[in-house]
Amino acid sequence: MSLRIGVYGMFGIDNIGNDATLAAFLEGLEEYLPDATVVVVSPNPSRTTHEVGVPAIPVGESQRTGPSATRASVQILLAGWAYGTAAWSGARHFDALVICGTGVLESTTPKTALRLLAWTGASSLRRRPVLWLNVGVDSISNPRARSIARTCARLTTYKSLRDPLSLRSAERQGLPVENSRVFPDLVYARKTDGSPPQRHGPRQVVISPVSSGRYGWATSDTDRRDTLERNTSILAQFANHLLTRDLTVKVVSANPRDDPAVESLLGAIKRTDEGSAGSLLVDRVLTMEGLLQSLSGSHAIVASRYHTLIAAHLLATPVISLGYSAKFEEAQRMFGLGGFSQPLEQLELTPLLEQFAELDSNRDALAERMVRALDHVRDQVSRGWVSASNALRDL
Repeated sequence: MSLRIGVYGMFGIDNIGNDATLAAFLEGLEEYLPDATVVVVSPNPSRTTHEVGVPAIPVGESQRTGPSATRASVQILLAGWAYGTAAWSGARHFDALVICGTGVLESTTPKTALRLLAWTGASSLRRRPVLWLNVGVDSISNPRARSIARTCARLTTYKSLRDPLSLRSAERQGLPVENSRVFPDLVYARKTDGSPPQRHGPRQVVISPVSSGRYGWATSDTDRRDTLERNTSILAQFANHLLTRDLTVKVVSANPRDDPAVESLLGAIKRTDEGSAGSLLVDRVLTMEGLLQSLSGSHAIVASRYHTLIAAHLLATPVISLGYSAKFEEAQRMFGLGGFSQPLEQLELTPLLEQFAELDSNRDALAERMVRALDHVRDQVSRGWVSASNALRDL
């Protein structure tokens, strides 16, 4: 009888990166465990099944009882019951459960941690081993969520983490990861032609902003709004600098939640335009395929979404990361681009202009460096699949 594998993640919620992770997982499974069958644990199972063509089951939902502090505790209890019930029933459908990232140990709240615990615990009680596959781990600020994450880690039989940063973060927070492997993000296994794309027509620079919802460091809505306005102003000045040099600027929305940030940036660019010679374009994409197509042939990319950064790496297109977390710079270092990063929290125009000038002067050499790095990263992802598939075969 073929091995039945459940894959858990935040799929079908308008997140290109999460859905690209699922696609990469299914492609890897077909290559390394071709006889296995799959069921996806998803917040939106009908959409997930429609998009990837495999069965999906609901992660479980809870009733909302209101926003007050008193009711928040009730919400957590109801969520635990709903997730636990769905997980106990759902775990019958697979022999092992694989967690393959999608932010479950990065943007972690008590509720999302409880959901992960429900599925990890139910799988363990039904003697279904749980595996982490190249999972990212970030600082979990909520003590309750952090405690739950530790329990999930203890119940997990095989762990591979996305990068050394994730390993250090897990160790610092007391997650038992002493025997964990480290392999890059699954999406890097996506097939491309392995050479920098040919550029046609005017030189195009892509700017992909991110919504203030990713500003995890902000302490209030006011702080979040002020930081977004400041960053929008800086990006608009940068875009106009490019336009005055007769470059084409394409503003790309890589997540529907980023549309307001895109509109704000476009408005700021037009308000400060002083009769530039370059062209201003805009594009909105909903899939990794669409994103890669939109970015292909660009001279350079400025990325504030993590999956936009990965897409730039896949295309071997030199990229400056403006990240909302340390994972951006970690990924850039893998591709020899450690000097081309800034944290969004401390974004400054002058360093951005200096980084672009250096990138512009060394563009072709950087692209060739990225091609070599991509070969190495893909080899590491393959090694991770061999390790994980061996663990699954041993069940």
